[in-house]
Amino acid sequence: MCVSCSLSTSSRPSFLAHLLTLFHSLLQAARGNEGVFVSKETWDELEDGRRNYDETKRKLEIAESQLQTTRDQFEQNFRLLSTREEQLRKTADELGTVKGELGTTRASLEETSLRLAQQEVLRDAFETSREGWKESAAGALDDVEGLRAKLGASRSNPSQRFDLSSAH
Repeated sequence: MCVSCSLSTSSRPSFLAHLLTLFHSLLQAARGNEGVFVSKETWDELEDGRRNYDETKRKLEIAESQLQTTRDQFEQNFRLLSTREEQLRKTADELGTVKGELGTTRASLEETSLRLAQQEVLRDAFETSREGWKESAAGALDDVEGLRAKLGASRSNPSQRFDLSSAH
């Protein structure tokens, strides 16, 4: 079925006139290099290429956005890692300082423990010596009291003579 058969007889002249006008415009554009004639197949290929380009461009924009997001996350994680490393360094320095202080404190503790042990030995020796002196002093006081008693008795009775050497 041809195009002209499907049109009514009254619209044929206007349709043909319109077709002729388009054909003359196309020829004129082709002669004057003012236009381009593209077949339907070529036009469809161009449209498919444009759609592929648009889809590829959209995918590229998505990929660039994902790349930027990943880059931002990487930079944030790197900053966090740097901060953690700095904190770790500071903590290691503090640990070294504390270990040094602990070593000093241990040495001081050992010295103090040694001095304490020496003081305990001296105290025990002093206490032992003191007990000995107390016993000696108590014995001496008993002897003095005995001598006083003998002196008191000899004073009350002058005729009795005591040998002072027998008091021991």
